[in-house]
Parts: sequence; C-alpha cells; structure tokens
Amino acid sequence: MVSGALKYAGADVSEEEADTGRAVGKVENVLILTLTLLGAYTALGLVFTAKSIVRWQDISSGNTTYYLTGSIANVTYSLVFGVCLDYLLGTI
Repeated sequence: MVSGALKYAGADVSEEEADTGRAVGKVENVLILTLTLLGAYTALGLVFTAKSIVRWQDISSGNTTYYLTGSIANVTYSLVFGVCLDYLLGTI
C-alpha cells in the first residue's frame, strides 16, 4: 500500500531507502496497532513525533515527498486496521 502511494505521489525512492523504510514501517505498524488496541490514541502522536525527530535529516534535505507520503500512508492504514480490529474484537 505504501509503495503504491509513493508511486502515485511521484516519489523517486532508491532501493536502500525503500529497504530502510520497509523495516521502519513494519515496526511502526506493530506499535500503532498495539497502541490502537490499547486505546492509547494520544500516544500515537508521540510515535509520529519521534519518527519526525529521527528522520529530521530527510525532511531538512528536501526529501519530503518520500517521508510524508510513506508516513501518512503507513499511519493511515495501520490506524484503520487497528480500529477495525478493535471493533471486531469488542463485538465477539
């Protein structure tokens, strides 16, 4: 999903950036899913802020398309999946 969003946004991503992004994205997915299932929605802001601090060099270098598109797509689908899973688990 994130790769599709990056292609749609026209982001030119090297293979090294893509590999790093995938690894960070998987960890971020688990963290967002866990926080969503715990109902800790405010903590999700901390995750996004921490990622922004760590990725400051990419943002300040002008590579914002890759960072913003990947982050927003990843957070959105992880959050939607987590909310749907929380709803399904709550109804069982």
